[in-house]
Amino acid sequence: MFLLAASGLLCWHILKSGRAEWLMVETSPCAVRGGPFSVKVILTEPAAGKYLGVDLHFMDKNKAPQGFLCGSRPLEIAHSRNVYEFSLDVPVNSRAAYIFPVMVVSKDGSWGGRISAAATGPVSVIGPGGIVTGLRN
Repeated sequence: MFLLAASGLLCWHILKSGRAEWLMVETSPCAVRGGPFSVKVILTEPAAGKYLGVDLHFMDKNKAPQGFLCGSRPLEIAHSRNVYEFSLDVPVNSRAAYIFPVMVVSKDGSWGGRISAAATGPVSVIGPGGIVTGLRN
């Protein structure tokens, strides 16, 4: 439980450091290959009628960005709701050593229609048997 809270605070700090004042993010402390990865997005000023989506992008073992891994179905933002929770399955057969969520607010739910986007820092991917694949000796 402590690791989850610490991870949420780390992501909150990264996103609130002058680059993305429109949201806070809490994530799972690590990602399990083939398992769900939780992302909780708290919008500071919900833009009713727009759409919020979360994509997972990935990095190799050297933390070099490799691009899009998977994405969520965009959710319509309601005026009276500022907390949105997403669960994305981390693909089993990927080269991902680290993942990082990218949050997008758009007019129509598409990347092309985006109004705002922000990303968190990298999260280590753990193999299905509990093996950490993103760490080096």
